[in-house]
Amino acid sequence: MPITEKIMIVGGTAVVLWVGAALLASTSYVTRVEHAMRPDCPHDPDSASTPSLALETYNVPEYHDCQKFIVADRDSVLRYTDLFAIYAEFQLSEMVAAMPAVASGIRRGVTRPFVRDSLPAFLAEGAPDSFPAGAGLSFAEIHAWGAYDPLGLDSAGAWCLLMYRKGLGWGARMVARSRLPDQTCRQIVAEPGRYPGRELEVRRDTVTGLADADFPDVARWDWDPTNRQQYIGIRCDGWCEVGDSGFVSSQPHDRGSLPGAAGRVRRVKGWYDEQILAAMNPDGTLRPSGVIATMYPHADLDRYQMSHFAGAWLPVAHVAMDSLLPEYRAAFNFIPAAHPAPLNTIEACHGTRSECLGPLGWFWRAMTFQLPTCKTLGDVAPEDVGMWWGRNRRADGRGGVVYRCVLYREVSHPPGLNVPGTTRWRWKADDEDGWFRCPEGCCEELGWP
Repeated sequence: MPITEKIMIVGGTAVVLWVGAALLASTSYVTRVEHAMRPDCPHDPDSASTPSLALETYNVPEYHDCQKFIVADRDSVLRYTDLFAIYAEFQLSEMVAAMPAVASGIRRGVTRPFVRDSLPAFLAEGAPDSFPAGAGLSFAEIHAWGAYDPLGLDSAGAWCLLMYRKGLGWGARMVARSRLPDQTCRQIVAEPGRYPGRELEVRRDTVTGLADADFPDVARWDWDPTNRQQYIGIRCDGWCEVGDSGFVSSQPHDRGSLPGAAGRVRRVKGWYDEQILAAMNPDGTLRPSGVIATMYPHADLDRYQMSHFAGAWLPVAHVAMDSLLPEYRAAFNFIPAAHPAPLNTIEACHGTRSECLGPLGWFWRAMTFQLPTCKTLGDVAPEDVGMWWGRNRRADGRGGVVYRCVLYREVSHPPGLNVPGTTRWRWKADDEDGWFRCPEGCCEELGWP
């Protein structure tokens, strides 16, 4: 059954918030063949941009990350370079659980890397091949549209992030997919060091007081503020950061001031996303603004059902910024704010204008130009326009609220998969925005009317 994409626009400047897929009754799920265009960059799948792993969640933005990398010129001016996408392998937690068995060499000598469908099932059934200590698995696949030396990406193309046990910790090696047998990342590599590549440093953070289930099965790009380099954050038995030797991690947030789920989504980097926002040059090109912003999911985001949004405004994300960007204030009502003080809040509602804003409220706001005019875009069905709305509140409680149109895309995935309630900034060619999980689909809050 081919996947269908349904986009609903509801209620207006161009930063976008994705609300990712929750469980669907459908038994189909996304594959590279079934979807002609990805909702997240690089958008158009082809032989260069379709991963060899993560096919089950390829089109679910919560799990992956994609953006143009930032580099510092010789005069220390930041600029954007090429596009880089990272795809987290499906069910990373199961892979992590299997790693002790792989690393201990429980089977006979390996004859060739095993291209797997389900690693836990493969191990449980007793496969003919076996794995010596130090065998590696691809936790993620990177697609590069250019070279990036700090991560060992020597050229454009597809790369496998091989993770392996190294004593009580982890090791990592970046290897071009074309250099591995069968040219796929979806395999067990007996000796990662046999293949040309770059050894990377790995640091593991377990976050005191949190359980295994408190770490989402996702991958993120992160930023080393000291060396001004990008590095990788990914689920392991905790949260692992992978980068060039001697890289400096970004500062962790909230190490204990918030309890329960509210603390989890601010203490574990995989739940939230932090990066330098883009700003527009006079010629219409983008530049790194230098302003660091963090988008946290609301603690209840992964528990919301469609019925919860019916005619009701629910908080879905909170945004911190270290400095003011006038265009983000105008478009999204975002002002400087930092944890643990109150943050900018994004709310969402599902329903008609009257159901979400009241019979008189929507009319008055429309007449006073406070309500965006939502338009049909691409394959957005006209009857779906106006069924999802975004409402943003400033951190200081002043300035009223800003209403925005929200795109809703229905996305299918493997039955029984519980998509994590994460948030992530989203890169676009003409601006920068973000996404957050919503029931049974992906939602995008538009910054333009």
